[in-house]
Amino acid sequence: MTSIHAIALKHSQSIIELRRYLHSFPEPGKHEFNTQKRIMQELSNLGLTGRPIAGTGVMAQLEGSKPGKTIAIRADMDALELVDECGTSYQSKNLGVCHACGHDGHIAMLVGVARIMTEMKEQIEGNIRFLFQPCEEHMPGGARSMIEEGALQGVDAIIGAHLWQPVKVGTIGIATGRFMASTDEFVITLKGRGGHGSMPHQTIDALIIGAQLAMGLQTIVSRNIDPLEQAVVSLGYFKAGEVFNIIPDTAVLKGTIRSFEPSVRALMFERIEQITKGICMANGATYEFKDLWLPCPHKSC
Repeated sequence: MTSIHAIALKHSQSIIELRRYLHSFPEPGKHEFNTQKRIMQELSNLGLTGRPIAGTGVMAQLEGSKPGKTIAIRADMDALELVDECGTSYQSKNLGVCHACGHDGHIAMLVGVARIMTEMKEQIEGNIRFLFQPCEEHMPGGARSMIEEGALQGVDAIIGAHLWQPVKVGTIGIATGRFMASTDEFVITLKGRGGHGSMPHQTIDALIIGAQLAMGLQTIVSRNIDPLEQAVVSLGYFKAGEVFNIIPDTAVLKGTIRSFEPSVRALMFERIEQITKGICMANGATYEFKDLWLPCPHKSC
């Protein structure tokens, strides 16, 4: 009986090469066309029939030699819209797109699992479903579309793995309880009154209001969330003005929240808008608030 370790060693170099290929040709969410094609090719080489799902995703299933449960294993596919500066031979050749979150590794890992399991097919009781999910980095993401198209029908359990920098190479980290938080996005547009920098008293300075808001949002976790809970509010985008001596009339802030509990998630969105409203009222400004989140589909939430 050939061990999993022995089969993994046999395929290790080609899996490394696959990952480097994917790193060289990253594609952002909803545009993973070449990535999808390569995955389909890899699965076909194993005798597995992959089918497109959720647009640019892939789903395939390995039938074991004996009846049993169906276990799904999931990997994400999309890259981030960042400039790759890794300085290696496999640095991204798609300018402005980079596999900075490790999804190239996730794809290669799952292809590696498919290779191992295919060689061990006679020992498998049940089925293994391989799910390659597109568009993980953008809300609402590809997971919901995959589920709506039947990716989890008949699945008894699902496994998801993620590369994790603090874990040393050659080891596997396993956590109990909650681990990967939900991710949500919000956009706040502040509207004031612009004017010349020499006459600030005639303006409603959207930039200063935005700065106040950026600081105010950081009190949500420290003052509104139960210390025994975990949550994050982070701003990644703040844009106001174009010229050094003109006070801008508009500022745009974009951010993300991370949480585990639906109640905490809802509270954070509530507080973000309350704080935005209060700061704008105090300064005579108005605002538009866009929350890019999906309510939990389960009644228990």
